[in-house]
Amino acid sequence: MRTLRESLLLFVFSALLLPYATAAAQDDFDADFEATPPRAVTTAAPIDDDPFGEPVVDEGPEEAEATSSDADALRTGEGEPVAQADTRAASSDTTAKESSKRARKREKGRVTSDPDLDEARRRAFHRHGTIGGPVGGVHIVDAGTGAPGTFRVGLSFGMFRKDGFIADGDQARASQGVLSLSYTPIKQLEIFANIAAWAASNESIDPTLLQILGDTTLGVKGVWEILPFLNFGGDVRVGFLNRLGSVGLRGSGTSVGLRSNLSFDLRAIEKPKPIVARLNVGYFFDNSINVVKDVEDARWAALEGRPGGVSPIEAQDHLVNAAERFGLQLNRTDFVDLGVGFEFPIEPIERLIISPIAEWNVRIPVNRRDFNCLYLPDGLAIDHPMEACLDREGGKAFPMVVTAGVRVEPKVRGFALLAAVDVGVLGSRTIVKELAPTAPWMVRFGGSYAFDPNREVVREVDVLVEKEVPVEHRALIHGLVVEAGTEHAIDRAIVRLTGRELTPLVAEEGRFKSYLFEPGLVEMSIEHPDYEPGTCSAEIAEREERAPALDAAEEAALAEGEGAETPRTDEPRVVEVRCELIAKPRVGNLTLRIVNESGSGVTGANVEISGPENRAFRTSVEPVVRAEGLQPGTYQVRVEAENFLIKTDELVISANETTEREITLISRPSRALAQLRGKKITIRRQINFATNSAEILESSNALLLEVADVILRNPEIRLLEIQGHTDDRGGAELNLRLSQDRAESVRAWLIRNGVEESRLIAKGYGLTRPLVPNITSANRAKNRRVEFVILESD
Repeated sequence: MRTLRESLLLFVFSALLLPYATAAAQDDFDADFEATPPRAVTTAAPIDDDPFGEPVVDEGPEEAEATSSDADALRTGEGEPVAQADTRAASSDTTAKESSKRARKREKGRVTSDPDLDEARRRAFHRHGTIGGPVGGVHIVDAGTGAPGTFRVGLSFGMFRKDGFIADGDQARASQGVLSLSYTPIKQLEIFANIAAWAASNESIDPTLLQILGDTTLGVKGVWEILPFLNFGGDVRVGFLNRLGSVGLRGSGTSVGLRSNLSFDLRAIEKPKPIVARLNVGYFFDNSINVVKDVEDARWAALEGRPGGVSPIEAQDHLVNAAERFGLQLNRTDFVDLGVGFEFPIEPIERLIISPIAEWNVRIPVNRRDFNCLYLPDGLAIDHPMEACLDREGGKAFPMVVTAGVRVEPKVRGFALLAAVDVGVLGSRTIVKELAPTAPWMVRFGGSYAFDPNREVVREVDVLVEKEVPVEHRALIHGLVVEAGTEHAIDRAIVRLTGRELTPLVAEEGRFKSYLFEPGLVEMSIEHPDYEPGTCSAEIAEREERAPALDAAEEAALAEGEGAETPRTDEPRVVEVRCELIAKPRVGNLTLRIVNESGSGVTGANVEISGPENRAFRTSVEPVVRAEGLQPGTYQVRVEAENFLIKTDELVISANETTEREITLISRPSRALAQLRGKKITIRRQINFATNSAEILESSNALLLEVADVILRNPEIRLLEIQGHTDDRGGAELNLRLSQDRAESVRAWLIRNGVEESRLIAKGYGLTRPLVPNITSANRAKNRRVEFVILESD
């Protein structure tokens, strides 16, 4: 046992140091490669540690000037430094700009140019193995695979301890170690394996320590990529179990698992989100109980050999007990396995990935062997204690585990650390004869390393020789950014100098001034939030130097050797450029949520939007309407749904903005307060106003909503007169004015709530049209009223 432990610790130590040793070796190689001659003026480009980075573009004509002999000189340190050679070559023309020369050396040939493929391969490379081997979370398997051609190795440990777990007063301890491997030869296939060791001790059994050494699982997984973010597949795995108490496989204990896998990686959608969801459904043919068949047969023979033989209640006393099943992980049933998992990979800083993981697993036992569990009534069980049976305990005994963990990928490429805890929700308190008890909890930690033998390494050594260019040969760019087809200057546009590490320029009121540039083409990209991105360029021509014509005196002086210097100017030239941007469509968006008085969504509602343009919608399962690309302006919204009053609203759509509004529908009352009858809209109660005022009291809003609903549902009403009437108290002129104001107030209320202005007129009749004589208070109350009379209809 001591030798096994020491070997295991040595293996763990080596596995944990492997990524760091690899990185150190790589750094030594880089240091050797980047050595350059001491006199050369060089700049070493950074080494791309990520094989999925930017593609390398072949050298252009200027770069081709750096010959292979130059590169050899840089690599070996022999020969003349490139910087000095270029300096002498350029000495004959001190006014010309000497272009930078680059000598490039490549260590790998394969270069991809599709950024989508590069990103997909990067995501696949960062998939690490589960504890069992195939890529995924902690236990739940991903339907995808690692990057094609990559290997993964993982080492994990788990530990558990609890007193009184299986029997009162016992001291249960357990530990587990798993070494896993997986390989992805092609995108659609993954091959995986693991070898596990398990040790459990419990003072309620003899021997108190049980160990499993070298149980091995081999498997293969197939993958179908339905969409970039959606994978479906399945795997088959075979578990080979060692003999009890000796080294070697027990063939009858070989178990087989079949599993289908589905995964959603939302990092691959148009608007990426750091979420990976996984679903596993499988069936496991568990033959582990066959490992102890010889032991159980020997115990049965011992029982039969006693005087008196075996009594009926002792018929299953020879079977391994719960502590033994837990220590050796034995089951008498198959399982239907269900699992769901979520992973949230976030990158708080560059090349550091932290992935919280949450998983749920349940195993549903299937009694394929028709094991008949012996059950004793409570009276007999007191004298002969016996474990419970699965068919009586039911779901309480099903193994169910919830896992929470985190995987951290530090800046060492391919290396990941894992920490997790399993919590036994079911199967740990209810123990049955058919199943190994579920540990109440298990703390797990481990590490994994992904290796890509096909990684690309692109290295560049740039030899830069800079020659000062006189100011008069360079030029400034003065630019104007305008809207295409107009003279409208675009304020605050951002101008970036393409291919140059220079600070972007801001076009104030459309105008910008650049840095000094040497002769050649200067390309610019231009951005503004209200315009489509655009490009612009300016050509700076070579400046010709011409000697001015000499007069007679100057020619004579020149002939005598007193030559005059050619006059020069130190002022830079200016190149004017006009850049045009195409304006984005100046439209807005609208989101409406339709709810009832309690805030619940209303489905099946018809929504009409009218204004600068008209749209119509109908809510379905989701009570939300989204209208995109609306012309800016004021819109009227009309919402109609069964068993609800029609609702209207007014809103403003602004360019490049999304307007959000919630519209609440009022349920139609069981007994209507307003009805269309003949040439009138009759109301069951009167509209209430403040005393001697045209202010409508809030208590009348429900009544007026029904009046508006009747008008809106009957478009054949072309002209409706709103009549105001009073009683005889007060003067006739005062009552006439009050009745007119009240009628106008009702008309304004209805217009605000969606009734067309052209369909309504207001007229006050004062005290001239009483319904009954104004001789009692009750009669006067009847005469104070508002009526709705149809004047024109279709």
